[in-house]
Parts: sequence; C-alpha cells; structure tokens
Amino acid sequence: MLSFFSIKQNIDSVVNTLYKMMDPKNKGTITEASFVKACRELPPSTLESALNFELLPSNMRQELHSKLPEFDNTPDPRSSAERAVPGDGALKRVADKVKSRDWDRLANKLNFDSEEINKFKSQHRDPEDQVYAMLRSWRAQEGSLAQASVLARALRDCRMDDAVAVLLP
Repeated sequence: MLSFFSIKQNIDSVVNTLYKMMDPKNKGTITEASFVKACRELPPSTLESALNFELLPSNMRQELHSKLPEFDNTPDPRSSAERAVPGDGALKRVADKVKSRDWDRLANKLNFDSEEINKFKSQHRDPEDQVYAMLRSWRAQEGSLAQASVLARALRDCRMDDAVAVLLP
C-alpha cells in the first residue's frame, strides 16, 4: 500500500511536469489557452489521473447527490431537446446573444485553441458571424455529440445564461 508521502510525491511530480509544459518561460503563471494546449498534448490516462481528484469524501458525495435535483434519475421532459444537435437557427440565436461577450472563453470550453479562434476572427469581420462560424465548426467536429446540453453547459460555465435561454426555450 502506498503511503501518503509517496502519493504526494507522485502528485507533485505530475503537477511539476504540467507546469513546465504550461509555463515554458517559467513566468510563474499560466493562461487558459496554455492550460488547454498542455492538456490536449497529454495522453488521456495521464491527464485523467492529473485532473481527477475528489474534493469530498465518497459518503458526503453520495449524500449530496441524493439531495440535489441535478442527480435525480427521473426523466426530464426537456431531455430530448437537450440531447438534440442544435440547428442553424438555434446556433444563430446563440451567436446573437454571445457576439458582444467574451466568446473566446466559450470557444475554449468547446475545445478550440487561440489559433483556431483567431482564424474565425480573421475570416469573418462581424462578431456575430465569428461566433456563428465557431459554433457551426464545433457542431461539424462533434457530430452527434454536439448536443444542446453540451453547448448549454459551456454557456453556463461562461455565465451566458441568456444564451442558454434561446438555445433551450
């Protein structure tokens, strides 16, 4: 059985490796873009072990899950709409709501890096067209996994709840 000390050493080693990848100039800070880029370069098993940590003990987590509606297993009538891939009209409505906001962050949440974001900006002059192109690209890349619920979660993470309202009316 591993001791706490050896587990801590292993975690410290992974964290130090991640920081070296994310902060190659050793500035002492990392950007969201460098974090996303470094995460994309790691093998999935390494990334999962580096980012998988529990904040709550399992008994507390189970109790919390039993009390929160988010973890209720009863079918939600909106679930079919949330599982659907958003059409052009829905993406256009979202783009209209997001165009004047920090849509770079939304793009990062949808796994676009800064180079891809800059490409949308250079190819389209109008901010709404930039966002719309990014959303269409996301939908094309993800295929059937480009569900409204995934986009809604990314929008909520970016505090763009008004855009969620037009996505999932």
